[in-house]
Amino acid sequence: MPVVHQAPLEPRAALAEVDPTEGFRYGAARHVLSISDRDSPSLGPPHVQYPRHGDENRRRVRGKGEISIEPIAAMLAMKTKRPVKIELTRKEDFLSATPRHSMEIWIKTGAKKDGTLIAMQAKIKVDTGAYAYFGPNTTSNAGDSHHRPYRIPNVLTEGFCAYTNKISCGPCRGPGAPQVHFAGETQLDKIAAS
Repeated sequence: MPVVHQAPLEPRAALAEVDPTEGFRYGAARHVLSISDRDSPSLGPPHVQYPRHGDENRRRVRGKGEISIEPIAAMLAMKTKRPVKIELTRKEDFLSATPRHSMEIWIKTGAKKDGTLIAMQAKIKVDTGAYAYFGPNTTSNAGDSHHRPYRIPNVLTEGFCAYTNKISCGPCRGPGAPQVHFAGETQLDKIAAS
């Protein structure tokens, strides 16, 4: 299974603003609390505020899984005391965003003549790219889901997460599951046809 880029309609963008009364505001990643936890020490005390109930209008956060350009926008806004917007081009987004992990998947399935599945063995090699941002989680998810939703009494799974000199991969709609389900369902189609 190759790398698949999520390619949202809009490329990654971040807007940061320093407000003298409310502190610091910015957004574009999905995890605003992890942004706060990670960036607060570098931004000084307490520039980034945690959202409270009723603060929906203060935080405008879009659906990206991880932070990347947000701290840059934050630092520039603090330095210039003006709002800062950074928007990547589509090419920059393809080169820097975290696509779905590529995998090599080997599956062996044991079945009775009546079609009852009795065993499945899988070796899953996950290319996480240059960093382990979400590779270990994806490998674990893939290993735990390749045999589902079937009842197979004997399952053996080996998962390998490898660092490579490629773009770092990340979560994408059911991390690890689409790749292994494609492999498993393709094999079951062949078993059913034989």
